[in-house]
Amino acid sequence: VLDSAYNQIILFIAIRTLYDLEVVEEDNILEWWSQGDESLEVRGLTAKFITWLKEADEEESSDEEEEESE
Repeated sequence: VLDSAYNQIILFIAIRTLYDLEVVEEDNILEWWSQGDESLEVRGLTAKFITWLKEADEEESSDEEEEESE
């Protein structure tokens, strides 16, 4: 059995790499995340990345709305 902190790092690196390489789209990651067990210790580090994805998506939507209204 691996250490929980190690598992968190592995999950984060895997998800971030798949996203950066455009293997998995943001919507798919967010959908997968929303279906998971929030009590899992391994989600710790990846939760920060998910928060970043959600905030980036909200900013992008806001910017698009501003451009359309001009």
